[in-house]
Amino acid sequence: MNKLILTAAAALMILAASCGEGQPQPQPKTTEESPSPTLQIERAADQVLNKFDDLYEYNDNDYGEKIVIQTDVTLKNLDFISIGYEDTGEQASFFAEDILYSINELSPKKALVIKTLISEGNPSRGISFLDKNNIQRCFYISENGMDNSLSLIEFHHNK
Repeated sequence: MNKLILTAAAALMILAASCGEGQPQPQPKTTEESPSPTLQIERAADQVLNKFDDLYEYNDNDYGEKIVIQTDVTLKNLDFISIGYEDTGEQASFFAEDILYSINELSPKKALVIKTLISEGNPSRGISFLDKNNIQRCFYISENGMDNSLSLIEFHHNK
């Protein structure tokens, strides 16, 4: 009888453990009142640039390529920054090093075009801005090694 109860208990534990496999798990709710801004970065092709009436432009490197950064909401105090990093042994810690270019406001109607080198390996350039709660948000520019697409990856300013 005890053997039957143990077998049944073991079968129930296995069944319970496998119930969620392959199913989407519920995501924790956030307390944010409004969603984070959507930031887009891509190479500055003519069809992308022609969508805007006006642009901010900055030349970071004569040998670089033009990229465009755009958003779906107005961002305040946007800075184009150099990225520093410190290797603590366990992991690299990124920080905003120098402000290379600043604008008071980036809006959905006016994008930022930057001529810069996209570095391989550790990121060297990025952006920072103040969000709606007046908190500095920092992102570094990353290039996908498979398809060469660009993305902005958020990091926590640690310095």
